[in-house]
Amino acid sequence: MMTARKHGLIALFDVDGTLTAPRKLVTPKMLEFMQELRKVITVGVVGGSDLVKISEQLGKTVINDYDYVFAENGLVAYKDGKLIGTQSLKSFLGDEKLKEFINFTLHYIADLDIPIKRGTFIEFRSGMLNVSPIGRNCSQEERDEFEKYDKVHNIRPKMVSVLREKFVHLNLTFSIGGQISFDVFPCGWDKTYCLRYLDDFDEIHFFGDKTYKGGNDFEIYESQGTVGHTVTSPEDTVEQCTSLFLAKKPGLIALFDVDDTLTAPRKLVTPKMLEFMRELRKVITVGVVGGSDLVKISEQLGKTVINDYDYVFAENGLVAYKDGKLIGTQSLKSFLGDEKLKEFINFTLHYIADLDIPIKRGTFIEFRSGMLNVSPIGRNCSQEERDEFEKYDKVHNIRPKMVSVLREKFVHLNLTFSIGGKISFDVFPYGWDKTYCLRYLDDFDEIHFFGDKTYKGGNDFEIYESQRTVGHTGQLYISAFFNN
Repeated sequence: MMTARKHGLIALFDVDGTLTAPRKLVTPKMLEFMQELRKVITVGVVGGSDLVKISEQLGKTVINDYDYVFAENGLVAYKDGKLIGTQSLKSFLGDEKLKEFINFTLHYIADLDIPIKRGTFIEFRSGMLNVSPIGRNCSQEERDEFEKYDKVHNIRPKMVSVLREKFVHLNLTFSIGGQISFDVFPCGWDKTYCLRYLDDFDEIHFFGDKTYKGGNDFEIYESQGTVGHTVTSPEDTVEQCTSLFLAKKPGLIALFDVDDTLTAPRKLVTPKMLEFMRELRKVITVGVVGGSDLVKISEQLGKTVINDYDYVFAENGLVAYKDGKLIGTQSLKSFLGDEKLKEFINFTLHYIADLDIPIKRGTFIEFRSGMLNVSPIGRNCSQEERDEFEKYDKVHNIRPKMVSVLREKFVHLNLTFSIGGKISFDVFPYGWDKTYCLRYLDDFDEIHFFGDKTYKGGNDFEIYESQRTVGHTGQLYISAFFNN
């Protein structure tokens, strides 16, 4: 579904606090998000750390995972996995000036009265010095404690003030970043340094968390060459990118199954997923299609479900809502008639009665407006019993065998049998699977369906395979909707 990249536009990201939590590894979800984002715009990373440390957080393949990677603010620059430029602090300042600065800084740290000190107080990088009053060898817990201590006692800001005044003749920039340190480099060697490699771009969006004056994102955030965005977390980065690079697209709808797609099986939807859906509706039209009746769908997605989504299709769309209003219904009883229904139900009950399985409970057949739901174990079983039956069924094929018998016995009724969930299968007239709901979506040029039971015989199979939909199996990623 992805369209061509937007030419002349790049999104440039800080690392700590933007793509990752401070000094943490990037999450699989963020990696997936970035991969999808690269399909529609050019994406770059700019960090104050050297490539080794950036790779520790973003992965060993980082220079190939992004279009541009700027280590040490761009003093070491990569494009499409290839080195395109370097600059050296040593050659720029010379050893004498470096020693002068380092010696004074070491004396300052030695005289500094703070609760603890560890090691690696000064880290020499290709294009900068990284200075840490506590020392970079501290643990994550010690980092967190120092960050709190620093906010109260201003250890780093005071140290920067002294060094800036002492070495004014060196024309240095001091940039506080992360939790425990600050960077020191010649003026102009802040993150704006990387912009010299981006002359081909008309629009450069920068995302960072330390965008305040003195923060290591400040200069590039304030630069006339960028559109600056302050973020508070990786999650905020995703949210802002979504709103910036996505527009509500006419003619596109995302349609979601319920169990194992929006919720865990027979579980309530999480607040996080509800929030996600609300945000997604700002961008595209969103619908839900489930085999269950509206009562059961409401139990999982909430009592306001018909207002929380643009479309809600209960019983595969046999009961259909748009913008909270009922727009269509269809009845199994009126379609088949009572005699055919009784014939099917009686045979099915006999089959279940003769079935040799470890346990049986109740509600073996549930009559819905547009379908029958058949459960060999009975829908009144506990969650633990559901889980156990699912395992048993995978070994002994209870549902597939039962479906095979019923399909052959009632071939004259032209029925569809659709296995879904853990304990049951749905039975309905041919064409009354989830593709039934598509008759209400003629105004859409692009229909994306997300479901888990997309294999042949699963209750998502027909709509997943439909020529009218773009089918997606598995977890939902909002990045699937990045489009021009």
